Amino acid sequence: ATPVPKNSMLVIGGTGTLGRQIVRRALDEGYDVRCIVRPRMNPADFLRDWGATTVQADLKDPASLPAAMVGVHTVVDCATARPEESTQEIDWDGKVALIQAAQAVGVQRYVFFSIHNAEKHPQVPLMQVKAATEKFLEASGLNYTTFRLCGFMQVSTGMRMCVAPAAALWRVFGGVQGPLQRGLTGPPTP
Repeated sequence: ATPVPKNSMLVIGGTGTLGRQIVRRALDEGYDVRCIVRPRMNPADFLRDWGATTVQADLKDPASLPAAMVGVHTVVDCATARPEESTQEIDWDGKVALIQAAQAVGVQRYVFFSIHNAEKHPQVPLMQVKAATEKFLEASGLNYTTFRLCGFMQVSTGMRMCVAPAAALWRVFGGVQGPLQRGLTGPPTP
């Protein structure tokens, strides 16, 4: 088998508030970035303009996921359901399918963005699903890192702020243990 370049990554959620920051920084750092995009009225042209490759796939269509991962070293999962979408369908069913596809294809690293203290708030559907996804990922045997973000704010004026410092994210991709991942990185199961 041909080795997969360590600088190859697939970003799920690359058009979102967090994902676009990851894509931009990864490209600036020399990563070969591929992004899953869904067919939609407003295409993700800006990702291609920046230098990313886009592939059409959808978390609601599990059969579309494995082909998007072929030749990818790291999957960066920062997607979540839009307000008009089903949290169950996107954030649980879709993420289970994504993790299973990563296992099947042999992805070497999986990075998942969760929510700080998600397990303490099972009454909040998204937090319940994020906590369950963390457990599913942990049991998957994949080499993974989970970031438990405190959250980010987005207001209708288009002003965006994310609390995840980009420098901390890059320590993970470089293989250096950083403070955000302490206790949340799991080695592959032998």
